[in-house]
Amino acid sequence: MNETPPKLADVLATERTRMAADRTLMGWIRTALSMIGFGFTIFKFFESIQSKELASQTMRQNSPRTAGLTLISIGVFSLVIACLQHWKYVKELRSDQPYRPWDLALVTAALIGFLGLAMIVSIILRAGPLG
Repeated sequence: MNETPPKLADVLATERTRMAADRTLMGWIRTALSMIGFGFTIFKFFESIQSKELASQTMRQNSPRTAGLTLISIGVFSLVIACLQHWKYVKELRSDQPYRPWDLALVTAALIGFLGLAMIVSIILRAGPLG
């Protein structure tokens, strides 16, 4: 039962692949954060325009809310899917080692996802600092 230790080249290749997976997740974080930010900005911008008399004739009552919620929801959904894909890939990549869930990119993604969910709840309930 002599297990030979992995070669240094194999260890380094695994680390490079894991870091590539982290960079991919960070790309998804940037995309999701942009979607969430655009959704919130569109909601607030059109809401302020809608409060004026001229715009209220051309826009429906819930148009800003619907557009903002749609973009924020797409951002949160894409972030959740990216996190699940990243978690599954890294777990398979290092199947011989225990998975460490406290990956910095994954924690950042989770925090941004919770921020997006808080925005969705705030806009739906029209409560809090965002509603």
